Amino acid sequence: MMKKSYKTKRFSYFIIITFALLTNFFIVSFFITQKVFDYNQNNEKNGIYDLAPKSQGVIQESHTVEWLDNPTFSPPIDPWYNTTQGDASDVNFSTSQDQANYIINGEKLTKEVILNSTTQSEWRAFNRTELVILPNLGYGDGDGCYLGHDWNEDSGGQPYNTPRMHWRINVSMPDMSDYIITSASFNAVINATVNQDIDTPGDTQARWDPDRPLDQWVIYDYAQFYVEISDLDINELNTYRIAFNQTRTLGNDGPPTTNYEMEGNIDIKTIQAIIDAINNVLAVDPGHNNFTIVLGISMYCEDNYGGNDRDQWEDLRFKSLNLTLTYEKKIDQNTEASWNQEGNTISGSNIDIINATLNFKYKIDKNWTISSPNSEFRVYINNRVHTETVKLSNANTSFQDIKVGGFDVTSLILKDINISLSIQVYIADTFALNQTFMLSIDNASLLITYRESIIESETKLDLFLEGLNKTLEKSIEVTMNNQVNITAIYKDQANIFIQNASVQLGGLGAPKNLTENISLEHYNITIHTSNLQIGNNFLTIFASKKYYESIEILINIKVLERETDLQLFLDSNNKTLDKSIQMIYGNSGNITVTYKDKELEPNIHITGAVVNLTGLGSPENLIEVPILEHYTFIINTADLGLGNTFLTIDAQKENYTSQSIRFKIEVLERNSYIDKVFLNQTESFGIEIPWNETLNIATTYNDSATDIFIDNALVQLTGIGISENFTENNPFNYSLNFNSQNLELGVNFLTISAQKENYTLASRIITITVLERTTYFDIYINNS
Repeated sequence: MMKKSYKTKRFSYFIIITFALLTNFFIVSFFITQKVFDYNQNNEKNGIYDLAPKSQGVIQESHTVEWLDNPTFSPPIDPWYNTTQGDASDVNFSTSQDQANYIINGEKLTKEVILNSTTQSEWRAFNRTELVILPNLGYGDGDGCYLGHDWNEDSGGQPYNTPRMHWRINVSMPDMSDYIITSASFNAVINATVNQDIDTPGDTQARWDPDRPLDQWVIYDYAQFYVEISDLDINELNTYRIAFNQTRTLGNDGPPTTNYEMEGNIDIKTIQAIIDAINNVLAVDPGHNNFTIVLGISMYCEDNYGGNDRDQWEDLRFKSLNLTLTYEKKIDQNTEASWNQEGNTISGSNIDIINATLNFKYKIDKNWTISSPNSEFRVYINNRVHTETVKLSNANTSFQDIKVGGFDVTSLILKDINISLSIQVYIADTFALNQTFMLSIDNASLLITYRESIIESETKLDLFLEGLNKTLEKSIEVTMNNQVNITAIYKDQANIFIQNASVQLGGLGAPKNLTENISLEHYNITIHTSNLQIGNNFLTIFASKKYYESIEILINIKVLERETDLQLFLDSNNKTLDKSIQMIYGNSGNITVTYKDKELEPNIHITGAVVNLTGLGSPENLIEVPILEHYTFIINTADLGLGNTFLTIDAQKENYTSQSIRFKIEVLERNSYIDKVFLNQTESFGIEIPWNETLNIATTYNDSATDIFIDNALVQLTGIGISENFTENNPFNYSLNFNSQNLELGVNFLTISAQKENYTLASRIITITVLERTTYFDIYINNS
């Protein structure tokens, strides 16, 4: 029974101890977890500095292989093949003399359209509508496109006064969507013979037989000649007039001379307008290869006599016409011509592509046209374009390397897929090409260097900054103009120091090597913060050695501005704490500050700082006095005005903390006083005077600080019912003439007050005793 009790107690003790241990474990785990959580939340010291993952693997063997077959394009051309994207008519391919060729198809052609006695029959007369009045003397003959018309008001009347006729010829071209018209010439000769009955400005006869005077007119008689470009349907929306003439004096009876005949070139629009018209019509033609030239002659016969006018147009014609177009092959933008080859694959997880260099030679049979300066050679590997291109304008007539040393195409080489290559001529512009160009390539080479790898030994890198272990934190704060010691310990997983490694610091220009200390088992370098900038400076430490993992970490050296101290002195009094002073208006005040480096003991004056005073309108610079180690500024209180003015001084210099101090200057009025008072030229503050006598009062008003007379002040005499202004007698005094009848008999207390802006008010009390005037009377008895 006792034994069982003992076992029960031991079991109870076990339960209690186990519970206590588990409780402690969970409490410790909670605080550790919380600490790690707080560390991760509140520090920028975890994770973000792991710049790059460690790359395990060492080189076992390297290989450099020519990846292309038939690099010299020897016949048969296989495995090379060509492809085209874009307008296939722009390019072609060939091979010759162990080279592959790209042919850019250029061409220059001419089209001529002629109207003369030989070709007149090709021009067909027509009118756009059946409602047109036809010329009644015929149209068309062997000498050109002709018409004649006799309008006689006696026969048919007014409706026949607007005849017209058109001729057309259809012009066929190649598909002009593949060509560009580069130049054009156009001329047409028109000819006319008319009867004297044609009425023009200045004529007096509307009809000669019988004699009829010209008694009504608005615009007279005229003929119009015009040439138009249109589509085959003569659609008005696609019709463009390129030449036009309207007669004005044809048919004039003089004097001094008559004008019944004319011949000359028709007036044409600009050559560019003619080209634009043809291009516009070709653009809407279904085959882009047809347009129509339309010739037109119209007449207007105005009724210039009230009864029976007559107008005889004997012969109007297009005698000849010549339209010559020069057009060149249009090379379309984004046309691509490529020679291609698909090669073998590089496979294996232990294979690393080290380098791939592509090179080939190229030439051109003649200098490339300046019309397409952007066309170029492009290279695609596995359908990914290489960033470097070569303009066709760089090509010579003899073979040269596409680039000295070739293109570095390492980033384009992929494993586990067939490596394909396209050497492409890319047309980057739309332009006209008047001749064929041939570009050739030869000696194509794609050299690929790769290596097989094995697992490297795992490594780690401990970091110490200024002797402090910063392996986790990877950052430190340092004040400007101090040194920073950086120590790295590069070791393997067994914590054994790795000797003879390459440990470099990057981010300060060229990488800097850390110095190995074998006895202390670390790599070390000391840098100066003058080589850094204020704020965060992210640097990299890269450690590597063959057969060991390379490690790259990002560290942050946060450079702080040097602490500074700014002291304020106003009129030589230290006002850093209370920041205020009173000054008298009109006086100058001295503002002085000291700006010192607090990082040094004793604090050192900071030279060359920018110290500005603001609050006076535009900022003012304080002048540095190096010998006195301060910055100073003289201020005129007149620039401030009376009352409180708040000013601010800002001091700053690169790499030092900026300081600012705001202070107040209270400007007080200047003290003044009334010096002397003269009553009837006698210095006194009181006088007795009979009633109705004039009293002269004079006084002086002075500056208390300088005893100088104050001019332009307001000086007044006031009392009960009295307010008089003194007159200034600069620079002597102010005076007033005053009659005693304005006062009461007896004693009168009056005040002389003087004031001026920015000065205190000064006053004096004077007494004027007004006496009754002395009188007497004479007594006369019996007038004596």
